[in-house]
Amino acid sequence: MYNFSAKMKTNLFHIRFRLITCVFVFYLFSYCPHIHCTENVDINQLSEKYFTIFQEVNDWLKENPEPTPADAEREKMLKKLDEPLSEPQASEMPVLGWFFRERMKVFLTDLEATDAKEGVAIWKLYNHAIVIRTPELTITIDLIKGFNQILWEDDML
Repeated sequence: MYNFSAKMKTNLFHIRFRLITCVFVFYLFSYCPHIHCTENVDINQLSEKYFTIFQEVNDWLKENPEPTPADAEREKMLKKLDEPLSEPQASEMPVLGWFFRERMKVFLTDLEATDAKEGVAIWKLYNHAIVIRTPELTITIDLIKGFNQILWEDDML
């Protein structure tokens, strides 16, 4: 004998689950202030909004190039980048592309000036690349040209 009540209970469960899911999604997109549609964002205005942060961090890094273990001041300065980098369109902001290329120019200058006659020199870059230089060779791991505004020009490499 077929048990219709068990099948109805299962169907009711699925209907309730779908209804609750729909209400939850509607709530997220309607009432949560941190979730917003970003289609109409003026990327240049967004870039200008964060220009001073990127400029300040870049200037500080130029004056303080050598990282030290547990460097609280360096960590504090780099954390200033958290807000602009958390923007949904961060990779499209011209100021981020400028900052990235400026920091990569500094790295390339340092790489060219470093002659690893003994031992090894290691760089950890902002895009998570690692460059290792020994007296015999230079190895790069995950070195990418970038995308959108964060892009190296071929002549930089």
